[in-house]
Amino acid sequence: MKLIGSVLIALGCSACGFYAAAAYRSEVKLLRSLHLALEQMSSHLQYKLMPLPILLSECGAFVGGKVGQCLCLLAKELEQQSSPNVLTCMNVILDKIPLPFSVSQSLRELAGSLGKFDLDGQLRDLASVNLRISDRLTQLETDKSVRVYIAKTLGICAGIGLAIILL
Repeated sequence: MKLIGSVLIALGCSACGFYAAAAYRSEVKLLRSLHLALEQMSSHLQYKLMPLPILLSECGAFVGGKVGQCLCLLAKELEQQSSPNVLTCMNVILDKIPLPFSVSQSLRELAGSLGKFDLDGQLRDLASVNLRISDRLTQLETDKSVRVYIAKTLGICAGIGLAIILL
């Protein structure tokens, strides 16, 4: 019976390590899609001069995933005029959709800058937010292989260690 319990604990801890590695990969993927959405927004603003709700819904549909879902929901919130402040609408949306901290922080930065400036100011602010996201993305991608390996290894080693202690 102890052996079965030890094996289950080892497997459970290993699964936690693999889950942490998958969460890290997911964060990188979400930041990439947010980076792509900001580039899309900048080009649409620069050449098409679209209203904010339409811009957000088109970029959200283009990117897809959780980031696209957030942008589409933000467009709906702005169309319904539940709040004139874009940041307030984004906070309501981020309460509903669980995202990693860096992604939600980047979305809040984006929402804090949307609709406050003229076209040139808006483009500069989007470029600034996009630069911060690309810096964070570069940092995460350089550490990705090491962090994923460490998360998996720690999960496996913790599981084996606990199994040995319990035996």
